[in-house]
Amino acid sequence: MMEQLDRFGLYLNQPEPAILCIQCKFALKADGDRVSRHLGERHGISKLARRGPGLFIRALRLPDPKTLPVRPDGSSPHPHLRIQQGAACRHCGLRSTSLEVLSRHLKEVHPQDIQHSGGRGFPESHWLQESLAC
Repeated sequence: MMEQLDRFGLYLNQPEPAILCIQCKFALKADGDRVSRHLGERHGISKLARRGPGLFIRALRLPDPKTLPVRPDGSSPHPHLRIQQGAACRHCGLRSTSLEVLSRHLKEVHPQDIQHSGGRGFPESHWLQESLAC
């Protein structure tokens, strides 16, 4: 069955169990028909051809990729995942590729730290560690 995944440009990652799209360089949520829809919508693979790997992938009962642990700092790049630039909260280490998400996080989770630092006049970069590869 692994050969069939490879034929569709999919990779079963281990030890973090996830289906990766090699061409798009991201993990696919493996519930329902999401992988099959991805193959059809993004790569033009017919519905009939997508049936085989879909059954196998659903039988694996893989977790949502969002629940998997983040790769450790200093890890070598994963050959099937895109490297994205992001930033981290200096207070708790929360990482995101979205400065909007991190800004909201700072205001909701660390408002006391911002107030104690004088809040106004300090750019968000004062609280964010930027240019991280996520």
